Amino acid sequence: MLHDILIPSRLRNYYLQSKRILSFEITPMMVQGLLIEFTGKTIHIKNKQSILLKDFSIQAQANALKKIASNIGKYDEIVTTLSSSAIIYKELTLPFIGRDALSMVVAYEVEALLPFALEEAAIDFIITKQTLEKKESTLLVAAVRMQDLQNHLNLFEKAELLIACLTIDIFALCEIYKAGICTITPPIPETANPLFDFKSASLINLWQTVNSKVFKQPTIQAPGEPVPTKFQPKQAELLIDIGCDVVRVLYFQDDVLSAVRMIPQGICDMVQTVSQKAEQPYFDFMQQVLTADSMHTFHESWHPELKQLFEEIARTLQFFEKQEASHYLKPHKILFSGFATNIKEFQEQAQTFFSNVIEIVDIQKITQRLHITTKSNDHGFSLLNLSLALFEHFEPNVNFLKSISEKNDNRLLGKQLLMMLCMTIVLLGTTFWTSSSILKEKEAAYNSSKRQFVQSIEQRMRLDLHNQKNIKEIVEQAETKLKSEKALWSAFSAQQEHSFLEYLQDLSTQIDRASIGLQVRSLHLDYENVSMTGSVKNFESLDVFEEELQSLQLLQLIEKPRELSFTIQFKPRENIKRAT
Repeated sequence: MLHDILIPSRLRNYYLQSKRILSFEITPMMVQGLLIEFTGKTIHIKNKQSILLKDFSIQAQANALKKIASNIGKYDEIVTTLSSSAIIYKELTLPFIGRDALSMVVAYEVEALLPFALEEAAIDFIITKQTLEKKESTLLVAAVRMQDLQNHLNLFEKAELLIACLTIDIFALCEIYKAGICTITPPIPETANPLFDFKSASLINLWQTVNSKVFKQPTIQAPGEPVPTKFQPKQAELLIDIGCDVVRVLYFQDDVLSAVRMIPQGICDMVQTVSQKAEQPYFDFMQQVLTADSMHTFHESWHPELKQLFEEIARTLQFFEKQEASHYLKPHKILFSGFATNIKEFQEQAQTFFSNVIEIVDIQKITQRLHITTKSNDHGFSLLNLSLALFEHFEPNVNFLKSISEKNDNRLLGKQLLMMLCMTIVLLGTTFWTSSSILKEKEAAYNSSKRQFVQSIEQRMRLDLHNQKNIKEIVEQAETKLKSEKALWSAFSAQQEHSFLEYLQDLSTQIDRASIGLQVRSLHLDYENVSMTGSVKNFESLDVFEEELQSLQLLQLIEKPRELSFTIQFKPRENIKRAT
């Protein structure tokens, strides 16, 4: 489909054209693909596939990508993430509001913090917090070397695939947390009436207000004065995604991402240790992990690995406490996601180790909260893969490929210009084809009329026109033939027909005008008809006039005169030839 070329593919959250996004989560252990379709306001998960890699080579990853892309179904765009180990994160607070203004300065603000040159970096960011009163924005900036970015693109080039959006896992997890996971209750405006303002009041506060029968009258705020909020303690949560080769830890305060950390170990390291204890091949044991069989069978072997992971998470919390200093709040809840959560008694082990509330991220609840439909209620995909597929929907402006497209050329502009050129060629071609068709029809009609004309001339005038192609010459030749025939006919006609003077002589000889008192008012003469209008003095003269008319030699009376005033007609007598 021609997204954003002829018409935009979406207006805000409404998709004018159906759009299918294929997201890839690539790890040394496996490659996962998730296909999501956006239509109007609906989101539907169409298909999912995963391939476990027997070796950790780049070629194996490329083959898996190509296989999934060819088998998962039709898609429009591919979205994927960079490896977390190649990314540098920095938090910045800038006195600007709006992404456009921030994009102009963020690269220069972060330049001094990079361990490599700015020209070698691909930089993007998400806005974690904005304060309109202070006109201040807090950003989480991610920077990656252009060489590492190109190496990731080369992987997809080997698979003969084209990436539309390239982001990072932390950005994707942050967006899906805010949209579908967050359980932190925001502050409630003081002027809100909880009995009627259901949008700003939580169900808990509503129940408390009704139960205590406390009703407050709305207060009137002065124009421009900030709305006061009820006192509510700040809250913090920890989202921990246990991936194949890395553990992603995100620390949120009041729905705002405040700190992140990557722990360079994951389910792969745990599987390697447990598979050795179980005396099973790594690849076979990993297949059991994906189906959650070994998670229950060898759950006792997983407990030491989980303890080691929890200890590393505890050290991360200590790191956050030092980093945030006086702003640090102990997380009241820790949210876990990933394959490791399928281990038997995982939540109990985590609850024993941590004093916080432990909760396992439920993919089904996220899809219900975001109104996402799935095929047969199948939720066997990772949180990261789902967040990657939805990332462009939540944050369409974040894409590390912009660093490449701005240096090379704007690919969308190129597609639009190419489409304009193609449409112009098609329009001109259609016009030329239509004109040619009309001209051919006219030419065929002209040739047919010409043939009929020539055949008619040949048959009627007995002319040989086989070598004549010019109509003007044919007409001139026909006119010449006509003049010749007319001259010949005129000569023949002059010999066979009587002249008008002979008709007058015949009339004057046979009719005695004086005796009958003939008065001629008009006399019409031509070669085919002669007529006379006049009168006689009495009926006796009329009888004599009739006898005289019967005696005419050249003219024959057609009808006898009945009245004294009359109009009579004659015709030339047949078989009477002019004397030579």
